[in-house]
Amino acid sequence: MQNRRLYSEYFAPYYDEISKRFFDYDKKVASFMNLLKKDDRIFEIGIGTGLFAVHLHNEGFLIEGIDKSRDMIKLLKKNFPDLPAGFGDIKRYNFFRNYDVILMHSSVFLFTNINGTVVFESYLTSEGDMIGVLDKLYDSLNIGGRLIMNIQKNPKKIYLNKNLFYGLISKYYFAKKRVVKEHFLIKSGDVIMKNRVKKYTCFYNHFVDLINRSKFKDSSVIKNDEWVILQK
Repeated sequence: MQNRRLYSEYFAPYYDEISKRFFDYDKKVASFMNLLKKDDRIFEIGIGTGLFAVHLHNEGFLIEGIDKSRDMIKLLKKNFPDLPAGFGDIKRYNFFRNYDVILMHSSVFLFTNINGTVVFESYLTSEGDMIGVLDKLYDSLNIGGRLIMNIQKNPKKIYLNKNLFYGLISKYYFAKKRVVKEHFLIKSGDVIMKNRVKKYTCFYNHFVDLINRSKFKDSSVIKNDEWVILQK
């Protein structure tokens, strides 16, 4: 067994199958589309293999995006060659135009519902980096534009077939604002992939404090069971 970077060439081929068991994509896309106007131009950060974006593309929405995993982008280009997407890290990415909607669907910023309590998570571990990204996204939205982030449930084990399953163990340390997530792929009883990721985490009210330290400080914030929305 060898530790590998999450979303690497080894994990990426299983990503769609895992996601389809974790999310009801038809329901999730329909929920997201209810938030849109038909002429909205959308940018997805963490577009992955394009599994979410392609639904919107096929419905006629103008959507493009980036992902920091070259292996995920390679799969996207193979499966959906007409979907505009490329490699990019949001910390360093320079937008070339403004958008009506910026989407983060379980990517750089996301929210997890843990037994009814919503917590914020990010692969960015510095609050300064988070505020810097929030400011960049604010500047990249049209007036009235929205940053939309999803709320997900916390998965533990997902069977892909009778011999293969994906597992996730999450350990939250809220006093340290840290969560450690261990991802596993187990095949016929053997661990064939294990990856340990440290992320920033905090309760929702502290995320609101982060917003108030960014250019979104005067923006309206909407939270329902599925989405958190910041409007410029």
